[in-house]
Amino acid sequence: MNMLTGVPAANCPYCTKPLGRWADEQLVHRCAACDRPLGRVRVSRSVRLYRIMPMLDVTKILGTVLALSGMVLMVVDPALVKGFVLLIAFALMTYGLTDVFDGWLSVRTRIDRTTRKMRTGAAARRAGLAKILFGFLTLTVAIMGIVVRSSLGATV
Repeated sequence: MNMLTGVPAANCPYCTKPLGRWADEQLVHRCAACDRPLGRVRVSRSVRLYRIMPMLDVTKILGTVLALSGMVLMVVDPALVKGFVLLIAFALMTYGLTDVFDGWLSVRTRIDRTTRKMRTGAAARRAGLAKILFGFLTLTVAIMGIVVRSSLGATV
């Protein structure tokens, strides 16, 4: 979604409710309805035009970059198993923490969006609890990866 600075017609990309005014100096803003953190990225240098991005999506993109860099590391040098395991564990940790935070916000605000389907009320709470559960499971797998990395010997 694009917006001009200070135009009150901009909507939240998560819950589609109006955001209201966005101060010029703020890079991160919280939606009043769904409480999701939103960031803005300048699209044009000549016009004050910005793109609003949900920060939870940005963290998932960073986790994907970590996972892909771990895979590239394994292709470049298969002997660097410890680095691969560590990067994949950090990527899983990023996904897990993002899911736990998003699930907590879904339970608290009763607004949830998963794969372009928006839920409200009790359905959003159930989806939020499922996100929290799977987020903690992902964190458990990430911690196990870090433990496995530390148990690998110095020769590998």
